[in-house]
Amino acid sequence: MHPWEIFVEGLKNWRVNWPKLAGIYLLIYIPLTLWDLLWSSKGAQPILAQLASGLMRWALDAFVMASLILSVKEQLNAIASKAMATMKAATKYLWRYMLTTLLYGIIAMGIILLAVMIMSFMFAAFIKMPNITIAAVLMPTIAIIACVVIMVYCVIRFSLFGVICIMEEVGPVRSLKASHSLIKNKVSPVVGVFFFILLLSALLFIPGYLLIQVIGPNGAGNILLVIYQVLVGAVAVPIWASVAVILYKKLKEAVN
Repeated sequence: MHPWEIFVEGLKNWRVNWPKLAGIYLLIYIPLTLWDLLWSSKGAQPILAQLASGLMRWALDAFVMASLILSVKEQLNAIASKAMATMKAATKYLWRYMLTTLLYGIIAMGIILLAVMIMSFMFAAFIKMPNITIAAVLMPTIAIIACVVIMVYCVIRFSLFGVICIMEEVGPVRSLKASHSLIKNKVSPVVGVFFFILLLSALLFIPGYLLIQVIGPNGAGNILLVIYQVLVGAVAVPIWASVAVILYKKLKEAVN
């Protein structure tokens, strides 16, 4: 399992199917971006309205990812379907995918909150205690490092939960367990593949931020940046989905 070969195979898979994948992405994110621009122009909104908007965006983000993964799955299985048909079929996976994402988020947030609590304890101790021993500083520091290690561990081991949820049609717990099981003996190739994905994403998104520096952070420049981000997202996100599905298949082959 060579990371570069998996990444290139994922790119080839994306290239064959890119019009449909980009169409799925843009069908959701063009209206969503227009809504965000309209929403932000109205200034501060009530907390309940902000919460409803956040939940709507989360559901639409999940719907796009589920549709993209399902589209790649259909292509690999030689199933021909249009973008709207795939998106319609993805609705039956949506709640399962959202619950899986929610469970993953709860785990990650729990680790982050634990680290924040430890840091708050350290800060309070520095204020209240005039003479702090090395042990009093060392123990919370070790705990924070442990939280960071656990967070990185979870991000890597559970990185394919969404793909598995769609590919194997399983629920949240089984998706996370299957992701952990597939990756536990292949950590280095998985990290390598995601490194190439992140590198490509950076290469795609950086020009937009350089452009805004030239134009300036004015109204027109911000709108151009938003348009650029949507267009680049229509490339980067489908590539992520294609490469992740290929990575999943390679891991399954290695295990079997």
